Amino acid sequence: MNKKNPDGERAAIECFHQKLIENHHIIENTICFWEDRMNDIIEEMNVAEEIPEWHPDKEDTYHKLNLEMQFVLKKLEAEEQEIESLEEKTNRLLADKIFKKFKRIDGEKKD
Repeated sequence: MNKKNPDGERAAIECFHQKLIENHHIIENTICFWEDRMNDIIEEMNVAEEIPEWHPDKEDTYHKLNLEMQFVLKKLEAEEQEIESLEEKTNRLLADKIFKKFKRIDGEKKD
């Protein structure tokens, strides 16, 4: 008979689980980084508000900060996509764990 190695399967699942956790931590750290950067930009915008209207640098400063804010928002959107991908992988892992415990209609466990 050609039976699968349950210890090998468990090890593979555990390895996959560890990678999911690592990816979660990376995404969390990245989001924190971009949130901090966005807070810095907002602070810089507040400082730029103090620049007199007649000053030539005011419009340039706002333009640069606006571009930087758009860049950060794109990065956060990319992280959101990573979160969705990670969530999908997590759901698949959980489904695999759950459904392996059930017997198929024909009475045999699914490998």
